[in-house]
Amino acid sequence: MSSRFESMAKRRRYSKCYLNTGFTTMFTNDDIGKPQCVLCHAVPSAVSMKPSKLKRHLETKHPEHAKKDLHCLKRHERCLKS
Repeated sequence: MSSRFESMAKRRRYSKCYLNTGFTTMFTNDDIGKPQCVLCHAVPSAVSMKPSKLKRHLETKHPEHAKKDLHCLKRHERCLKS
């Protein structure tokens, strides 16, 4: 019976609003999206995809960017993707 509950485990999916916290998504070979910081390029585990944990990363690791607008973070995302 435990295998039934394991297969129903909730998986977080990337949302565009995560860019507000400085993260974009990086897809692996098996099409699983993982969060990636647009500033330091760090890739935390998929369980860290909670918005509160992503926001904490931005505020503690990049406090100078925590108050910047979305346009600045989008610019960093474009640089990362290219």
